[in-house]
Amino acid sequence: MIKSKLFEILKTFTAEELKGFRDFVHSPFHNRNKKVRILYEIIKKYIPDFENDMLKKEKLYRLLYPGKPYNDVVMRILISDLLKLSEEYLAYQNYRKNSINEKKFLLDELKNRKLDSLFRKNLRQAEEILCRDDAIDFKYFYELQNLQNLKIEYLISRDKQSEIAGDVLKQGEYLIYFTLSALLNTTHELLQQESVLNINFGNNLVKEFFDNINIENVYRFIESSNSEYGEIASIYYYMYKAYMSTDGDTDYFKLKNSIEKHFNKFTREEKFNLLLIMESICTNKVSFGKQEFYSHLMDIYELMLSDSIWGHSDTSFIQLNLFRNIFFTAVILEKYEWAEEFVSKYKNRLIPEQRDNMLCFSNAIILFEKGEFEKALAEINKVNYNFFVFKFDARVLLLKIYCELELSEQAYSLIDSFSHFLANNKNVCAHDRERFGKFIKYIKLILKYKDTFDKTIIDSLENLLEQDTIVIGKKWITGKLKKLNHSNLY
Repeated sequence: MIKSKLFEILKTFTAEELKGFRDFVHSPFHNRNKKVRILYEIIKKYIPDFENDMLKKEKLYRLLYPGKPYNDVVMRILISDLLKLSEEYLAYQNYRKNSINEKKFLLDELKNRKLDSLFRKNLRQAEEILCRDDAIDFKYFYELQNLQNLKIEYLISRDKQSEIAGDVLKQGEYLIYFTLSALLNTTHELLQQESVLNINFGNNLVKEFFDNINIENVYRFIESSNSEYGEIASIYYYMYKAYMSTDGDTDYFKLKNSIEKHFNKFTREEKFNLLLIMESICTNKVSFGKQEFYSHLMDIYELMLSDSIWGHSDTSFIQLNLFRNIFFTAVILEKYEWAEEFVSKYKNRLIPEQRDNMLCFSNAIILFEKGEFEKALAEINKVNYNFFVFKFDARVLLLKIYCELELSEQAYSLIDSFSHFLANNKNVCAHDRERFGKFIKYIKLILKYKDTFDKTIIDSLENLLEQDTIVIGKKWITGKLKKLNHSNLY
């Protein structure tokens, strides 16, 4: 078989794309080499069986050059040419997906060729494409300023400088909107990397930029100026503010209201991005003890699923972390039937190699909630810890199961390994180290006092836990402490 990047690309083609690629290869505009056309026709017969023995280079060569001795250099060149065509085809397909790209390149050519009436006509069409509903995405303001720039260049080339003042101002505004939106989005990503994976970026240009501008004053001006795009630009500001604020919730609700108001103006991909941003903010608030935000998370997930916005495209897999979060949120809200139906309905949307792990984990959670602890133990022991979140989730559930089954020796052993993991893994942030550390502390106390009852100590622990907002598994721990109190009343 050919060991080539060519087959890696062809494996991804749909039936429609394979047909389109054939037309591309046979077009003399793109390819004048007849042998390359024949090579593709031969390969096409065996798609998707790329392991077929007939796809060895020597056999393909005999079909291309009957009776001639094998020439590896010639064969490599033909395969390389076909690979290059497949890459050009992918680039062309991507180019055609974005109608505004076509218009920008066309406008530039029309301007240079002095085809003024066609330039003006296509400029209007480009503006209509950008200004329609469901057209806004992360690059929206960038594209608007590009069109303004083309218009300005056109007017200057026609010696109409006196007409460009308004367009120059618009171009500047769009460029500022794009820059602020892009930087705020990037800052949000950096903050997430710092909080979730404990990455320290140190002093960096993004931080330096924000430390040296008064971004609040800038957005206060934007909001007061009644700009056509002010509210949309402000979404990215609220996003940043809401994530930074762990105490107040005003900015989150401003963000939520703005997104809901303009939701249908965004592209599908940007809708998904915005929902993920709202999810990360809610998750962050929950981690700081704001349990009421679980219901807001559920609203986000139900919107995602009802509108099939679980990825950047209709064919996207559901990311394992997102799948886990949806399932977990339903369980925490005691929507057990909903959680089971979700797993059953969407399990095939998981990446195949991640599917078994997630199914075992979700089965273990449901069995645990039903009180079937031994069955839950059997399921959780099948989970591979390669995915980082499972390094936390599986250990937490295992400790709960060991407590329920009174497997103290196994529990203490796991406590020891879990404590070392939290202390030594550089990707565990300080906040998670505190939350999971407190969970371990309460588990150890439960194990310690389960046989030697002391009501004063149990009452003290219950009071301490009630005041403790940052602890994993608080509801379950509360239940265990109450059970200890109740079982020792008589």
